Amino acid sequence: MSDYMLFRTMAKIIKKVLRYLILTAGILAIFLGSLFLILQIPDFQTYIVSKVTGRISREFKSTIQVGRVEFEFFNKLVINDLLIKDQNNDTLIYTAKVTAGIRSMNRKNSSLHLGKVFLTKPVVALITDSTGMLNLNWYLEKLKGTPDSLNDKTSEISADRIELQDAKFSLIDRRSVDRKDGVDFKNLNLSSLNGTIESLNIRDDTTILNAYNLTFNDISGFRVTKINTGIKITRGQLLFSDAFINCDSSILNIPELALRGDSSGSFGDFINKVRIKALFEKSLVSSYDLGYFIPLIREYSESVWLSGKITGTIAELRGRDINISYRDFTSLDCDFDFSGLPEFDNSFIYLGVNRFKTNPLDLKEINLPGNRKIELPALIYKLGDISFEGSFTGFTT
Repeated sequence: MSDYMLFRTMAKIIKKVLRYLILTAGILAIFLGSLFLILQIPDFQTYIVSKVTGRISREFKSTIQVGRVEFEFFNKLVINDLLIKDQNNDTLIYTAKVTAGIRSMNRKNSSLHLGKVFLTKPVVALITDSTGMLNLNWYLEKLKGTPDSLNDKTSEISADRIELQDAKFSLIDRRSVDRKDGVDFKNLNLSSLNGTIESLNIRDDTTILNAYNLTFNDISGFRVTKINTGIKITRGQLLFSDAFINCDSSILNIPELALRGDSSGSFGDFINKVRIKALFEKSLVSSYDLGYFIPLIREYSESVWLSGKITGTIAELRGRDINISYRDFTSLDCDFDFSGLPEFDNSFIYLGVNRFKTNPLDLKEINLPGNRKIELPALIYKLGDISFEGSFTGFTT
């Protein structure tokens, strides 16, 4: 065969190969394009998710539902009506709408990085049932027990920014009796919870975040108008750093605040099982706000400046290096031990006064219950500054 004939034969073969390649590429492009378009259909996305959540619901023997799912513009996920129920068919988590930008996803490393996340009307309810089981613990135990669990691998979820809009949070103990007055830690109900969470990182059993401009109302009437703080949650511990809290009438500066329980289930009995460690820098404390925790104090309608260290549980509370100042001439340097809170009338009190200083001019301005004032004899005003050192041990009665 001549070189010319060989060249023509090779050219025909190359043309056929190119034609087949182009045809194959075209078919593949049409298939992938069609698949992409199908995947963009919200109803199809919702169908796939419903199949997955249905399987999980059967394995967990509880309810996990998603109303509608949309995956938009390659990296934007929208979930409507997300509902997760616990073992007693009570709501654990619900949100009307979740909108999240997906920055990266690594299946090999079990990591997900989100950009901005918007949560509309989310509801979180941590409920301890009559058997003492916290619903969140029930889910965690279920996760540990699933055959395809990835507990031996490190997983990580992070988000740059989360916006909370009209959220609700509950911490309920079915074994307790509702308090009639003040904040009830065994039946805590927070509403109108709004704010921003930044730098969220969830890695295994540790969660770290920064919260800004958080606001909420408790069902008792107690209201927080602003919280800025760093938060770390790990193994039954809730740690706050550089906390600034503004209530209706109080301004608290708390560089360090730690809430520690033996497990996350301890928070179902907050008063007795959660140990507190709080360091207060100069903070304005109002009896109006404090009265939601110790109702008797609310009747005095006063404010003081406070600094010091508080440790222990609510039921067994200790204060050290406590410094309190009131009006122009009154100050108190003391240590204290309270046993029996929040029932203040039945609490046993030790109060060690290192130094107490006051003046009748401040004493006469104390607001007693019923908006009454202290009536002092004229002779008292001639004493001028009064100081005292000593201790008090006993009940308020």
